[in-house]
Amino acid sequence: MKFKLIFGQNNRLVSRLAKALSEGGDTCEKIQAQNSKNYKDIAVFDENFCLNMQDDSFIYSNQLCKYAHVYHVNEIYTPSIKQKPFWWAFPKYHKVIKLEKYCMQNAKLIIANSKMLKNEICETFAIDPARIKVVYDGVNLIENLSKAQAKLSLTNELDIDFELCIVLFSSEDFKKDGLDSFLTLLSKVKQKFNILILGDDKNMAFYKNLSKSLGLNALFLGKVMQYRKFFEASDIFILPSNSKRFANIVLEAMSYKNVVFASRTNAICEILDEKFILNEESQNLIEAFMINYDSCLKRGEKNYKIAKIYNMQDQISQLCTLLRSLT
Repeated sequence: MKFKLIFGQNNRLVSRLAKALSEGGDTCEKIQAQNSKNYKDIAVFDENFCLNMQDDSFIYSNQLCKYAHVYHVNEIYTPSIKQKPFWWAFPKYHKVIKLEKYCMQNAKLIIANSKMLKNEICETFAIDPARIKVVYDGVNLIENLSKAQAKLSLTNELDIDFELCIVLFSSEDFKKDGLDSFLTLLSKVKQKFNILILGDDKNMAFYKNLSKSLGLNALFLGKVMQYRKFFEASDIFILPSNSKRFANIVLEAMSYKNVVFASRTNAICEILDEKFILNEESQNLIEAFMINYDSCLKRGEKNYKIAKIYNMQDQISQLCTLLRSLT
């Protein structure tokens, strides 16, 4: 079978999917779409692709495309567009809303990366739930983790206390992922601990001042290229995200044997135990892990086993099976 794999994001996933399909005897062509964060580019890519569509390939896409037989969805645009002031006055928004509705109604199969997203698609577009399959995002598992050695190396590098628990936050959008809530939560914890914050943000000064005003000594490390050493050295990862989109970074943190906490509004909560979904009492559990470090290590091991269930290789296998079942 000849496949066209269209991606506007997650090139790593599409590359591995193309490899798996090719190893099974199929022909694959990868097509880079426009920036999926730009509404105008989304519509332009679809128009250009339709003009150049000249064969009967089976099309998988994680980008809006009229010809997609399988549409792999990580988020939907229509609800967020309709929350924008005067959205109806901009033609580009109408084009994307119309295109998204068409894709949802005409794709042979819709793949959603969470049950939360599946429900949102059904409610927004009146789609039969039977046409939507849930395939959770996967992670690459790291072999031979050495958290103690990684922590010793990082604490020496940053000149922080090895004996204290490391709490990590990582994001490309501090507001969306709730850095203010993260800092406020940790200001209530009575134990001493280290705070590492990864990522860059235009309002960095605001968050640094907030941290100081809350009595915290957080290290803002900016955007880092080699993030493994931070995830491997840390003990607790917290993401109070306001976004519904499945926060794969929490799953990554679990694969590095961290205790994790996340917000109920985010789809990642579907794979977490109830007590690790953030609430008004979460600081007590965080404090308990800091006091009893053995329990922190044991929970990290449990989280690693959970991450193994959601490994990328199994995700690719599920996608290959779904695609071939439709051809």
